[in-house]
This record gives sequence, structure tokens and C-alpha cells, in this order.
Amino acid sequence: MGGAEKRFVEVLKVWSKERVSVTVIDSNRKPVSKDYVGHRVIEMSTPAPFSANHLFLSYFSWVLWIVKACVRCPSSIKSNNYDVILAPNNTLPNIIVAYFLHVVSKVPLCVVVHHMDFQYVDVRAEPAVIYGVYRKARFSIPVSLAKTSAFLIVLALLRRSNACVAVSNYTAELLQRNGVSSAKVHVNGNGVDIDLINSFQKQKKLYNGIFVGRVAREKGVFDLIKIWHRIIMNNPESRLLVVGSGPDLPRMRELVEAANGSRTRIILRGSCSDSEMYSLMKASKIFLFPSGLKAGD
Repeated sequence: MGGAEKRFVEVLKVWSKERVSVTVIDSNRKPVSKDYVGHRVIEMSTPAPFSANHLFLSYFSWVLWIVKACVRCPSSIKSNNYDVILAPNNTLPNIIVAYFLHVVSKVPLCVVVHHMDFQYVDVRAEPAVIYGVYRKARFSIPVSLAKTSAFLIVLALLRRSNACVAVSNYTAELLQRNGVSSAKVHVNGNGVDIDLINSFQKQKKLYNGIFVGRVAREKGVFDLIKIWHRIIMNNPESRLLVVGSGPDLPRMRELVEAANGSRTRIILRGSCSDSEMYSLMKASKIFLFPSGLKAGD
């Protein structure tokens, strides 16, 4: 699960205690049904070949899931007395399905906004400007067109939602800067289980830095490689650990392996369990979180 999914599962735990009735529409029932009672799960998986890291295969999988959800779910929405439709993430498949159900049922829509690709895109920016930023970040022409379209659709639907829950004050400011009414935006940060983290023993510091997250260009991972190469020039023994998977992991691996003298200094771990992730973080000196795309870059 990604960060948005983990947050939603934690919210479900709270709702279980409060006896809130929830129907979850997902491609996999296991993350939200294991150990939690009182939740109905509508599972709509996509064919396994389309679940790969390849970007366009992922997009095609999204389209299949959106069509399937929009065809199958309206009858369930109309036959139950729901108070709200919640999109737990502002990715395109989540928000399109949630907005469609909102339109056909007239039930209020709330979207949890975890991230947006851009940090400084002005609300008056033309699609050509947004496209240009993606191209400047070295996305291909087809991918840049797809991402520009997705960005504009998500932004338009956020403006039409009844409420947005931003995970930080900065995200809230970004939404308002991009035309979402301030009256709709509410800030509710991500929680941290301190007791869980403290349950892991201190580790010997094996890594100077660690990155944990989706390995994608918009996460700043390629900037991270450039930065670490500069660090290695001054501190040859410095080691960076990258934990996570994503569409740009193969390209990142190519760049790391092609770099002279730094092959063993940037370690690509891939995905791991939460317990292993916390252990690896405790074995690192600093946590690195690069910024996303900027209109001025």
C-alpha cells in the first residue's frame, strides 16, 4: 500500500470503533478487510498484465477500473442511504469514480488531497505551460500530454467537490492558489504512531541518507541522484538507500549502475514491509524528501 492507502486504513480503524458504516470500492479487498469488521468491500480488480510499473499499462489499467466502477457502483449508491462519498486520494481513478457517483446520487463529495505534481503552478497557467513543465522534466511527449490532461481534470473536479481535506497547510495553500474555494479546504495532517516506531531497536548507522516513497520523476528522485553524486565527490564513503518501487525505478537503476565509482554508494532496495522500512530508517542518519516539479525549473 502507498501512503494514501495506509492513511485510509488507519481511518477505517477509528470508524470501526465509532460504528461508522462504510462501503469501500477497491481493486483489492485484503488491505481494508483484514482485521476490520463492519465494512462492506466492493472488489473490482483489473487484469494482472495491466498492473505493471509501465506507465501506459498503468494508465490503461486505470481506465478499465474507472469504467468498471462507474458501471457497477451507481445501483449500490442509490440503494443505500449514504451521507458522504469520500475519495481517499486525489489520483485520477479515485476522483473520477467518486465524482461520477456524486453526480448520479447527489451525495456530497469529499476528497483527501495528498499531493499535486506541481508546487508553483499559477491558477491562470495555460495547459501549454503545464505541458511545458512536464517536458522540461524530461517526460516524453505522450506522457506529458497524458499527465497534463490528468492534472487539469483532477484540478477541475477538486474545484467542484463539496470539501477537500488537505494533509498539510502547504497543500491547503496550494489548493486555494489553484482556484479551490478556501471554505471547502480543511487541514488534517497525517498521524505518526510514535509507540510503533519506538518499538524498533536502534540500529547501527549503515546509511548516511534514506529515501522512502514512490520512485517517480515527480517525486524528485532524479534530482536526488545528482545531489548524492555531488556528496560522494566530497565524501566518497557516503551511502544512500532508496526504498520503494515505481515507474521510474528501472531508469533510476540504469543511472546508478552507469555512474562511475558510485555503484555501491546508492542502493536501490525496492519495496519492503513496514517493519523492515522502520528498521532501515533507524539505520540511516538522515531522511531525504526531495521536492516535486516546479514551473520555474
